Amino acid sequence: MIAILILLQMLSSPVTDSNVIFSQEAVTKKFENPRDIDKEKKAYNFIHRAEFTHISAPYILQTTEHEITMTYAPGIELSELIENADMELLNRAVRKTALGFSELHTKTNAYKTKVAHSYNVPGIKQQPAVIHGDPHPGNLFYDEATDKLIFIDLIDMTPSLQRHIGGPLARDAVYARNYIKLQAEYSGRKKADVEKIMEIFDNHYTFPIHENAREYYNFLFYAELKHLRNV
Repeated sequence: MIAILILLQMLSSPVTDSNVIFSQEAVTKKFENPRDIDKEKKAYNFIHRAEFTHISAPYILQTTEHEITMTYAPGIELSELIENADMELLNRAVRKTALGFSELHTKTNAYKTKVAHSYNVPGIKQQPAVIHGDPHPGNLFYDEATDKLIFIDLIDMTPSLQRHIGGPLARDAVYARNYIKLQAEYSGRKKADVEKIMEIFDNHYTFPIHENAREYYNFLFYAELKHLRNV
């Protein structure tokens, strides 16, 4: 819900964050809770250790008790591409976004943490998955030079067990897709262009999602959006 509110703010006015400090060579992010630094550090290390084909992330340069300093995210923020890029570049960025989330949702063995097996259901295979957790376009960059999807703001990245190939993994994929669609519509993209980038996302996000889970998270996404508009 917070991410949808951020996206609505992005669509109406520039967003500034007093907890992020930019310099010429690096960006420093401040945290109130030191545990959040550990979570984010672990997530960035996972991205680099897993040696993804389609995904990368900035590199952490230094940490203190309440700060992380890291390299700039290479490439262009997906929200900016949705707003301003020509369709050829946007199509490539959306394709890479779908491929990146497919890869994230299937390559889990490098995330060294325990996942509670609390949803054991007879006859149903439990599938561990890693989710971004906050996949709005402000947290995604497309680096044209390397043709990679760049993740930032990974404090909500976590492993999760899948039930019926739904659950948190389905939420991650559905929300990523809907954020792109929503911003493209708000940006005044032609209906045919919005339909095209949605087709590209659907064709390249290959991990199967149960249709009931897809419908549920679509409903939840727009219910949250409606609630925020009325606040």
